[in-house]
Amino acid sequence: MAAETQRPGDDGDHGFGPHDDRADTPGADDVGGGAVPADVMSESRRDATAVLVTWVLRRSFWTLLLLGLAYGWLAGAVTPVALVRLDDPLRLFAALATPLAGIAVAIGFRVAVDLAALVVAFPRTRWVVTDRTRRNRHTRAPVRRWVDRLYMTTAYRELRSTWTVRGRAATHLGHSGPWLTALNVLLWLTTALAAAVLVVAVAETEGMVPARLGVLLGFPLPGAG
Repeated sequence: MAAETQRPGDDGDHGFGPHDDRADTPGADDVGGGAVPADVMSESRRDATAVLVTWVLRRSFWTLLLLGLAYGWLAGAVTPVALVRLDDPLRLFAALATPLAGIAVAIGFRVAVDLAALVVAFPRTRWVVTDRTRRNRHTRAPVRRWVDRLYMTTAYRELRSTWTVRGRAATHLGHSGPWLTALNVLLWLTTALAAAVLVVAVAETEGMVPARLGVLLGFPLPGAG
């Protein structure tokens, strides 16, 4: 008896199990000891630059947020109720005219950078919408394919922040590994410095910092008119 031939989209081809389809799906890259989809980043210098720039901007969010918290704390505006209200876009915009402006700017900055990272990662997931996915019974509806592509774009955005992909980007731009390591250390130092400023701000408002140190750091002294 002749073997029955399965058609794409039958129960034997769900599109979720092991399937070696190198024409439609990306391979794996083992650069830097970690396996990531080979097409998470293109070979162009422009995309390599986008990988590093978006990573630096996303990491800078923490420095901006900590400095905004320090400023708001010194002004006495940081309260649980005030922070919870910042989840409303309208109140977040209104906070720009208050001592919470630094926090509002940091949050808006992060949202904008995350959207930009999605935009630059979107072309890398073009393989999700292929003839094979159109034939698959689970992804035959266009809306399902585009929802899948949105999920994959979000995943690719995170993968583009990994050491493996950033190392590839640095190599494409002609920079060595130590340059990337130094940049990472610099970002950690700026975040640590901002955290230290916040700790000193909290301690100063609680009267735990000597007056001379408060003047040196430029913090307003309690009761100063």
